[in-house]
Amino acid sequence: MLCSKIKTHLRGGDFYFMAQLKRDLNTSGILLASVSAIIGSGWLFGSLYAAQMAGPIAIFSWFIGGISVALVAFCFAELATLFPQAGGMGTFAHATHGRGSSFIVSWVSWLAFVIISPIEVQAVIQYMGNYVDNLTTTIDAAQHLTAKGFAVAVALLACLAAVNAVSVKFLSKTNTLFTIWKLLIPITIVRLFLFAAHPVANLTSQGGFAPYGLHGVFASLSVSGIVLAFNGFQPGIALAGETRNPQRNIPIAILGSLAICMVIYCALQFAFILAVPPALLQNGWSHLNFEGVAGPLAGLSHILGFHWAANMLYIDALISPLACALIFFAAASRTSYAMSQEKFLPRFFGRLNHKGVPFSGIVVTFFISIFVFLIFHGWQELASFYAAAICFCNAFVPLSLFRIRKSQVYSEHSFRVPMYKIFSLAAFYISNLMFFLVRLGNHFQARYCHCHRRFVLCRYEFFQQRRVHSHF
Repeated sequence: MLCSKIKTHLRGGDFYFMAQLKRDLNTSGILLASVSAIIGSGWLFGSLYAAQMAGPIAIFSWFIGGISVALVAFCFAELATLFPQAGGMGTFAHATHGRGSSFIVSWVSWLAFVIISPIEVQAVIQYMGNYVDNLTTTIDAAQHLTAKGFAVAVALLACLAAVNAVSVKFLSKTNTLFTIWKLLIPITIVRLFLFAAHPVANLTSQGGFAPYGLHGVFASLSVSGIVLAFNGFQPGIALAGETRNPQRNIPIAILGSLAICMVIYCALQFAFILAVPPALLQNGWSHLNFEGVAGPLAGLSHILGFHWAANMLYIDALISPLACALIFFAAASRTSYAMSQEKFLPRFFGRLNHKGVPFSGIVVTFFISIFVFLIFHGWQELASFYAAAICFCNAFVPLSLFRIRKSQVYSEHSFRVPMYKIFSLAAFYISNLMFFLVRLGNHFQARYCHCHRRFVLCRYEFFQQRRVHSHF
């Protein structure tokens, strides 16, 4: 029964009862879309937050985070080449675990994608507060939008919706320009910080290389936005239905974007740690701060005398988040399109305009994004919701891969993960552990990790041995 159900999905099954998306994205288009989604607002804050939580070993926090997400991404890459359709995770769960699991994963992943645009717009508005008064107000240590700030947020969301509504080609070309800028700025900052770097004493002073131990390393994965950043590869999955030659392009986009961004993030963290003046570390890494300046990278640039670089970072603080929001806006509308094909949403969401774009999904995403600002307050609250939701959905992907490979149903030309049993187990455990760390935040303790590891292994063994039958 499982084999026949998967074959039905491979042929398209009942999904294609409406107009189809146009496959206009080439290799560079989908690769740069994933890169742009990974390098969002997080890169402007992540280096400071990771250093505060972990100290110099934060360099390895980014490496650990990148490798961990890469294990999950390998599973995504194989399944996306088998099911090169819009929607991604919901389609995978539907093929292997039925409509019930697919319903849950589809809804949670859609809400996760929708919430990214407000996250990035919130970051832009908080930076704009340095130039425009009365955009935000601080209540209980959280940044709340004022009426003026809310109006600006709606205007920015409308611009994102307009670009998405034109065509996927226009979206790709616009994102390409943004992404080139987003790659050049971090590379420039790394070179400047290394040029002005202090002796390597920063790596061992103030409590040594790991002043806060493993607690700091694992806490930084969630609190500093590392999990949030690297999971940005997922829009490449949601755009699979608009990609030419998906068997080749999707693995390149997923794994290539992670490799590029992992190098950039690790290099940026290393350069940041070496460039911090020792005088700022007198009270330890946890108290490192840059008073009176919006953004740690811009603050450090001012201290080092690179005022022009600080101004460049202020400009990037507007471009990088908006470019990331642009891609996730597209991913959210494609996910709602796929959900309408699976009959989890009304057919209204599956309507395409004359350019082959899911216009109805874009409009709904726009209004839901506005509503998000009314129920969530502040960048960190939004980011925590997204990280928890996406890590929850990730756990279903290795289970789907394991069942498909056991059934020996696969496309002749699809990308295949080597040692899939090991990859599935590792990816499943990592997804659950990341979900656990995100929810636990700063209160991570080793005894909780031990209990969670036992729970996850038992859960994986249960799913591995369980026979799931089709109820269609």
